[in-house]
Amino acid sequence: MTFPVNNSVTATWFNTLMNDLLSIQSYGQQITTSTAGGGAVASQTVLNLATWCVSLRSDIATVAANTTLETALVTYFQQQLNTTSLQITTEFGTLNTLAGNILTALGTDYPHDSNGFLADRTFNLSTGLVWVSLTAAQLPNTMPAIAAFNAEL
Repeated sequence: MTFPVNNSVTATWFNTLMNDLLSIQSYGQQITTSTAGGGAVASQTVLNLATWCVSLRSDIATVAANTTLETALVTYFQQQLNTTSLQITTEFGTLNTLAGNILTALGTDYPHDSNGFLADRTFNLSTGLVWVSLTAAQLPNTMPAIAAFNAEL
């Protein structure tokens, strides 16, 4: 059932989508900065990036399934960003694809065993959970996918 769209619903979805985008951008920048020059990033940061990519893709699918909301959001985005020339629907289609590319890259790069179980932590009796750190060399497909997403913003 499609509900009527009002300004508060539109504003809430605008804020939700912007939060998704800014979170992906932020985690992507953290990963890029931390791994520059051979440095490493905590695997939790990479998992957070993946979680936000999933969230963005889910939110885009929800909006796309409601044409009334999608139409209202296009206008709202154009007003908030002060541009009528920005093709919001096309742009979100591109961002959806780029977020999917990050997830696909992580599916290859992120440490896991042959059964697909994550191999990103160990347990130490003294300190408890110990997370691995990852370098750019360990994320050869993910780093360009992050760069492509952030370049689109």
